[in-house]
Amino acid sequence: MKIGYIKQTMKQSEEYQLKLLEAAGCTKIFQEMPINNITYSRDALEESLQHIQAHDVFTVTGFQICSSNILELDELIRQLEDKETTFVSLEEQLDTSTPTGQLMVKHIAVLAQFEVNLRYQRQADGRAKARKRGVNLGRRRKLTDLKVKKALELKSMGMTNQQIANKFEVNRSTLLKYLAERKVS
Repeated sequence: MKIGYIKQTMKQSEEYQLKLLEAAGCTKIFQEMPINNITYSRDALEESLQHIQAHDVFTVTGFQICSSNILELDELIRQLEDKETTFVSLEEQLDTSTPTGQLMVKHIAVLAQFEVNLRYQRQADGRAKARKRGVNLGRRRKLTDLKVKKALELKSMGMTNQQIANKFEVNRSTLLKYLAERKVS
């Protein structure tokens, strides 16, 4: 069975996609409904993936219909491969049942991994630059240096760790961690 999937884009109207999918022989077509003027849910895509069976053909008019980036496209093609189904994109003339289509899928997978690696590298570079500028990454400290100093004074005056922790509205273990850091430095 040939299954089609439609989502309106700036480039392609739903009517245009419907004509192309019907001409391609799709007998069941799932259409994404807009949540608002800009956003679409992915409900119809999920429903079509649940409906599809082994040896079916999942057809779209173009990559941008079923994915917003190469990682999503790679994940979709993997899901379809797991179900032993064929992916066809009419605009890009990609058919995963052909050797050329399978080669293109391998290229897509390599590009997806490359994109993941680039994203990771950009994040690492961004964190390094932020640290250079003095930006503290991670959670905000529960106790400032001034509060730790005050906690040490209260401790020397005879207050228990639990009383001091209650005063600063932190757990006793958190207080002890800060006090241990202060003693080491």
